Amino acid sequence: MKKTSGETRAGILAAAYSVLSQRGIEQTTIKEVARLAGVAPGLVHYYFASKDLLLEEVLQTAGQRYATLIERMLTLPPRKLAKEILQEPQTRLAEEPEWYRFRYELLAIGLHNEALTPSARMMLEKGRECIARMIQRITGTGAGGEELSAVLMSCFDGLAIQKIIDPAFDIERAYKTLEKLFRPVLNAKSEP
Repeated sequence: MKKTSGETRAGILAAAYSVLSQRGIEQTTIKEVARLAGVAPGLVHYYFASKDLLLEEVLQTAGQRYATLIERMLTLPPRKLAKEILQEPQTRLAEEPEWYRFRYELLAIGLHNEALTPSARMMLEKGRECIARMIQRITGTGAGGEELSAVLMSCFDGLAIQKIIDPAFDIERAYKTLEKLFRPVLNAKSEP
């Protein structure tokens, strides 16, 4: 059965995500993405004029998946959400470490590649916004949510990169410490 245009495009994006997270941005080639997607390289170029545009679309797709997860989490009662806000990044690291590798590489490249800087900035902004929305839901107020979301995201990223680089790093103990530090703030209004 012939694939639809949408299915072909989605297959290319999935293949690109896989190759990018395994090989890195600089080492990824359109030819390798095409091979994994089971299409001709020209078809990848048909949908995405450049590797940078493909990268941006992969990022947007991954960002949308994260936003959908956050929307589901926002339906939780505040007390349960207060637990999940600290558990989700740890679970995601265990289940999808390639996302973090891809994320960190994009951030590093975004420091020097002006074409990718807006994508890196957008990724950080969206992450802070999602965390701030969870904090607002937990505490019942928007006060301090933006600042706390930036601090929490920095902690999540810092802990994840330590675990990726040093698999022996005891991330569970670090998260327990993080929970002790932030639990009073996160539980401010989530008490029954």
